Amino acid sequence: MKEVLEAIYSSPLPTALGVGGIIFLFLALVGKVGGKFIIDIPPDRQKWFAIAGTALLLGGIFLYILPLLTSTTTAANMPTPTGTPTPTDTPTATPTDTPTVTPTDTPTVTPTDTPTPTDTPIPSPAPIPECKYDNLLNCSTPVAMYVPEESRLDISFTSDGLRVDFDNYMNGSGVAFQFSPALDVREFVRLELSGTSTQTFTFLVEYKVLEDNELRVVTSSSPQSFHSTSETQAVKIPMQYDGWVNEIVINFPIVGESAVLTIESIRLK
Repeated sequence: MKEVLEAIYSSPLPTALGVGGIIFLFLALVGKVGGKFIIDIPPDRQKWFAIAGTALLLGGIFLYILPLLTSTTTAANMPTPTGTPTPTDTPTATPTDTPTVTPTDTPTVTPTDTPTPTDTPIPSPAPIPECKYDNLLNCSTPVAMYVPEESRLDISFTSDGLRVDFDNYMNGSGVAFQFSPALDVREFVRLELSGTSTQTFTFLVEYKVLEDNELRVVTSSSPQSFHSTSETQAVKIPMQYDGWVNEIVINFPIVGESAVLTIESIRLK
């Protein structure tokens, strides 16, 4: 029954009855309407128009109000939520189960795995092992480098990797990958940049070291070319530094170049 009333309420039927009733009442009062079409109602039928108009108007109002009255009555007849013993029972059962199960399982697994993270921060300069042998994107903080009003560079992570959108309309730009703690690159012979690009562009790799709270460029690679491609390509750049670095910068120095580069990985080999 409730669904039927809601369907009537949302249908144009109440409005149509109300509008029809108003029209009938208007014709009953006026009796004659002129214009392109002339409606002339005899006086003996005006009272029937008045009765019909009143019935239609009241019917439309009734159908419009009835679902509202029904929902109000339903809401008024819901004292069931006041029975809040249910929440009071939940805390009583939960604490009794939690101490019984969780402590027995947790000490068996957690203490054996916990020392692994605690070992990493102890050697101050030691880098995260996964960072050296996997993807540098996983253990660095990328920072956009550009000159406002002379170049533009936006970076964002996507499901494919790091998206770098740059435009060197008047000056160069770049992306700095910061490492904390510093990254040991002594045992590697090259850096491999993999990804896709919408345009061919020139880049070079800079290695920076933190000295006296200032980053200093210790060396940089020769200019490299990354070709436009929708398929993943890997550019291998020979390592130009044998030591610890705090920052590796991929520089886009050529004015006038622009591209959308998706970096899938940066690996040390």
